[in-house]
Amino acid sequence: MTKIWSCILMLPLMSALSAAPAAAEGLFDLFLGGATFAPVSMKQSYLDPAKIRHDGLYGNKNINASVAGGLRLGGIHKWKRLSLGGAFVMDMYEAKAKFRAGTTAEQGGFVMQPGADLIIGIPLKFIRLYGGAGLCVPLMFYNYTGQDKISGTTSPNSIGTSGALGYNTFLGFRWLITNRFNIFLEDRFTNLLTPLVIKNSAIGNSASSQGAGYYNSSITFKSLNSNRIIAGVGFAWGD
Repeated sequence: MTKIWSCILMLPLMSALSAAPAAAEGLFDLFLGGATFAPVSMKQSYLDPAKIRHDGLYGNKNINASVAGGLRLGGIHKWKRLSLGGAFVMDMYEAKAKFRAGTTAEQGGFVMQPGADLIIGIPLKFIRLYGGAGLCVPLMFYNYTGQDKISGTTSPNSIGTSGALGYNTFLGFRWLITNRFNIFLEDRFTNLLTPLVIKNSAIGNSASSQGAGYYNSSITFKSLNSNRIIAGVGFAWGD
């Protein structure tokens, strides 16, 4: 019954779209702004010198605000009262959290986040209201130092890259200065669908009992909760 009603409700929309000629245009955006974060859920896991794995420090940690930027490339089909399109988006920002109280070390790193967004808009004469959602792959370039919870000693730094699957939602508006040039303001939100794990696989002296042995430690971002307010310039071409 739900499917039947969905089809009935979609008929007016489909008929309106089919009756109105569509205009297609390409788009290219450059943007810059700031990123803030809700407290994120994290944990640390490590091996002690006796090769016993410990999982601890569950809880929410604050992430520092950072500069955000990126670019978007895609296309839009415009009808009289609706626009629909898609785009490749590259978001960039930094996500670093102070993981352990009393230390200056911040765990995390620079994030490059490629993704694909579905864009739905309302085209007006000089303004376009729009929003949408999509999938993304946050890639974190990190510099991580593990810390043994029992002895307090630390392992050597580990530099690497870790990725996860996430999603974007966004809402914004454009001011069409000309048919080819516009400026826009947008609110973008990202969270994770799968955990993001940064690792330090350093292995020291296995005979030591002072915490300098097996580390193989990791920190897991179980959420990300990135909110980015961005402003940018856009270029359009086509019909």
